[in-house]
Amino acid sequence: MTFISNISNSNQKIFNNSSSERKVLDINIPSKNQTSLINSHGANALRAKVLGEISFGSGKSDIVRGLFKKCAANKNHPAWELLIERIQSFRSNKKDMRHAFEIDYDRIIHSEGFTRYPHKTQVFAAPTNDHVSTRIIHVIHVARVAEQIAGILGLNQQLVRAIAMGHDLGHAPFGHQGEKELTAIMKKKNIPGSFWHEKNGLRFVDNIETLVDSKGVHRNLNLTYAIRDGIICHCGEVDQNGLRPRTNYIVNLSGFDKKDQPAPFTWEGCVMKISDKIPFIGRDVEDAIRLGAFSKEKKDKLLELANNCMGNKRKLSDINSGTLMNTLITDICKNSSPENGIAFSKEGFELIKTVREYNLHNIYLPENVTIAKQSDGALERIFDTLEGYHNGEKTLFDLVKARDEGKHGSTLLPAFVDFISKYSKSPERDSQFGNKPLYSIEKKEDYQQAIIDYIAGMTDRFALKAGEDIKNHNNNCHFQ
Repeated sequence: MTFISNISNSNQKIFNNSSSERKVLDINIPSKNQTSLINSHGANALRAKVLGEISFGSGKSDIVRGLFKKCAANKNHPAWELLIERIQSFRSNKKDMRHAFEIDYDRIIHSEGFTRYPHKTQVFAAPTNDHVSTRIIHVIHVARVAEQIAGILGLNQQLVRAIAMGHDLGHAPFGHQGEKELTAIMKKKNIPGSFWHEKNGLRFVDNIETLVDSKGVHRNLNLTYAIRDGIICHCGEVDQNGLRPRTNYIVNLSGFDKKDQPAPFTWEGCVMKISDKIPFIGRDVEDAIRLGAFSKEKKDKLLELANNCMGNKRKLSDINSGTLMNTLITDICKNSSPENGIAFSKEGFELIKTVREYNLHNIYLPENVTIAKQSDGALERIFDTLEGYHNGEKTLFDLVKARDEGKHGSTLLPAFVDFISKYSKSPERDSQFGNKPLYSIEKKEDYQQAIIDYIAGMTDRFALKAGEDIKNHNNNCHFQ
């Protein structure tokens, strides 16, 4: 499929990249007229001359609302039809009052993956302290930060909200530690590639997550391009100030093989990408303090380092999520423009880098036993156990037999048999499954990928329970 665009005021180029099977259409955003307007007046002059009144919070400010309004992902966007394109044909209900991105938002929050967020790691796994963050807290905070920034800048809040709610659906149990463990398993088993949650997030919303339609049939989420793009492009370290969207439309988003390869395709995607970096740097400090993994002395040192970044700006009175979020959101809204990109001030950029670096060495590194040993080897134990049932065309039969015999407890095999039945390519596949079939499980490489996908969707407590059941089963067999 080759896209032919009638977008005006844009340089266009269509070509195929055979090595990655990507088809790319270059689209200049913003248009030449918009760029020349920005360049002729400058960002500050454009604020005053084009958009006029300054308003933010109470009183006057140097923040202007709506500076990106002409760049927003709406029906006036030059690539609008591409942004709302879906993988499969879509039957819209004429009575549905929702916009495309609102529909996708609802599909995401009603998915099983979203339901599992509360029981997945943010930093500390399966916390017994009720006030320590899990993945859902991070997702909600990111959504709020992105909505605030998009609202002030004049971008599409519906789009950033939907991306935010789905952006971490690809996370494995135990967060980034689980991601590392799955990559190690894949390398050990000679499974091509590596596991990274951004690409896995796209895989999940495209292929794994389903909803039941009005006839009781499971269907894939079938999200719009703009949201799928925002999910796979949301991560990567912000080491260069001033994020701008890429100008080329990439058909095969799943063709990326490295993290942070493309910039997002929309300004909203850029807002989401930078918003993902803001909430956790303060919240993780709070969580570490609650668990006794971050001393008062360390917090005082971090406050000192943070204030050293502020220059002549107002100093921080404390290090916490609210203070840092407000400081950085305000900073972005003051300093972003279509000319400069989604940008921090020099001081704001140094602040977020400094806090992130300090947290890296004092909270996230593997030497921190609270994080590094949280999975207790459960993921590899689960993979090895399930891989042992591969037996060509008899694989499903052997799995069902083991499930019915109660092997490995009541957790692991019943859910895996259901998973395999739903996603396998089989003429006997139940008619309730209208989702895309993914695996020919008689093939070992397909079966191994099915195990990786199954593990990736687990919550922390499910993985821990399954790992413990396997350990107990193996010990019982040893003593029989």
